[in-house]
Amino acid sequence: MIEDRRSAWFGTLFALLSFLIWGFLPLYWKWLGGVPATEMLAHRVFWAAVILIVTVPVLQWRELRAAFRDSRAGEGAFAAGNGLVTGLLVGAGIVTVIPLLLFGAGARRIPLSRVGFLQYIAPTAMLLIGTVLYDEPFTRAHAVSFTLIWVALAIFTVTMVRAGVRPREK
Repeated sequence: MIEDRRSAWFGTLFALLSFLIWGFLPLYWKWLGGVPATEMLAHRVFWAAVILIVTVPVLQWRELRAAFRDSRAGEGAFAAGNGLVTGLLVGAGIVTVIPLLLFGAGARRIPLSRVGFLQYIAPTAMLLIGTVLYDEPFTRAHAVSFTLIWVALAIFTVTMVRAGVRPREK
């Protein structure tokens, strides 16, 4: 039982971290606003592949192998003299892969109902970033929608806790 509790704790932590990272990625992408979308996509794919090629032999190779049986770089922002942009493009692969690995590790250890609840972290973080940092409009309709979503999640959570509902074993 202790191992199950430990696994569930780590599963929750991994899923939580993945959604937090996804939620705050708009801050990362904003730094790369001057890079053309095609080049950004090419770097995300390339650097994610590099990271996976290095980490997959160490992490769950069998599971990934079972699951999965000429891009040009736009304007050439990579290594074009701006070290920050070059570093951020390399980092694009890292910030793409890490939440995916965390999500996979978390989703295998916790009930999907908990994963479903945690997934609301990313859009909430993105909403806060957009409205607080980037002054995007937040109308009354947005506020009502946002509030209703979180009230529904609170009702669902309280109901599950009060009923003593235990997740099914996987």
